[in-house]
Amino acid sequence: MSNFYLRTESIKPEEILNLCVKSKQDEQIIRALRSSEPCILEGSRGTGKSFLMRVAQQEIDDGEGHGVAVFVSFNISSLISTNDRHQFYHWMLAKTLRALLVKLKKKGYVVSPFSAGLLSNDECNNQDSVEMDLERIVKSFEGSYRSLDQVLTTSLPDIEDVKEAIQEICEENKIDRIYFFFDEAAHVFRPEQQRQFFSLFKDLRSPYVTCNAAIYPGVTYFGDSFEPIHDCIYKVIERDIRDPEYLGYFKEIALKQADATLANAIERNVDLFATIAFAGGGNPRMILKTLQDLAKFNSTNVDQVIKDFYRGSLDNTTVEYYNIYDWGLQSLDKLGYPVNKYWQRSKSHRDDGSIGRTVFVKDRLVGSTSCRILIDTTGFNNQDFFQQTGTISIIAGVNPGTPVAQFGQYPF
Repeated sequence: MSNFYLRTESIKPEEILNLCVKSKQDEQIIRALRSSEPCILEGSRGTGKSFLMRVAQQEIDDGEGHGVAVFVSFNISSLISTNDRHQFYHWMLAKTLRALLVKLKKKGYVVSPFSAGLLSNDECNNQDSVEMDLERIVKSFEGSYRSLDQVLTTSLPDIEDVKEAIQEICEENKIDRIYFFFDEAAHVFRPEQQRQFFSLFKDLRSPYVTCNAAIYPGVTYFGDSFEPIHDCIYKVIERDIRDPEYLGYFKEIALKQADATLANAIERNVDLFATIAFAGGGNPRMILKTLQDLAKFNSTNVDQVIKDFYRGSLDNTTVEYYNIYDWGLQSLDKLGYPVNKYWQRSKSHRDDGSIGRTVFVKDRLVGSTSCRILIDTTGFNNQDFFQQTGTISIIAGVNPGTPVAQFGQYPF
């Protein structure tokens, strides 16, 4: 069958727009990402956050306007380990400025000695020297896990000098605005790192700078100084299977990458494709992965792949009994902005006549303190009869990312 792009990182920039299919919601999100206001884009894994950010970046770069889009990834944040309590802020700032200078060089824009001085705390007077120094700082931080040596950051500018330098660069080169796109952002950070990230996100705001970031639902700490309702446009990727455009939207996405054989099969068996599209629950990666796993596009293979993927493998010795997983996000919104959120997960094992087990976990995600509610029960648990007893635990101060030990215990 066809080989699909399952991650945006695999797609070349010049191919992005050719593969793009826009729903009405996608168009609204892209407009928000291209606006002058900062935008936070929330979505689960595989829903298309990175792709939409890349589309917005490409449209800015290819458009008639004079904007510059800079893509920044913080996916190796776990390597940062020094005695500097502001280490993470400094690393992010250095990495962001270096990405900006690299993009300006590629676009042929000039950084004056004055701007270079502002970006280096008056230690350098040309673009290449500033870029080399920022690269040194970034690599020193990223290698800091090997030791706790202090990273020399005296050449890093303060945030006001950064904004003044960017204004000077824009005015000299007739650039309307710099757009920063932070991918793999807050969800790969520890809580304190997330707070520092959103401080930088807010600090960079100016008439010449717009910041955009992609985050996961339920695992983001904005900190005390950043309030989504006031400090950004907050967009959530939600693809409702009840939307009249839902099936056509995902069909077009699949046809963009399908080879001729698969494309013809999809056109002939739209109802079969609908089964895959609805089973995917609005997640493009899941839908394309299901299509890619098919040996042949027919009902037998589709049924088998869906069963294997969504139910999981059965125990060979007790084929009637298996583990069932469930997860979700409970959210309380005010004026369209998240006020409180809970991440809930459960794992249930069908009993074999003697034992079954259900573990339900609910983590508080928004609030002054974290909290976990855990219900663990055992007993009868089958399709016709449920009777279990167990315990309920309410635990304060547990990070939502903390593993649930009960999920790995017998009989799971």
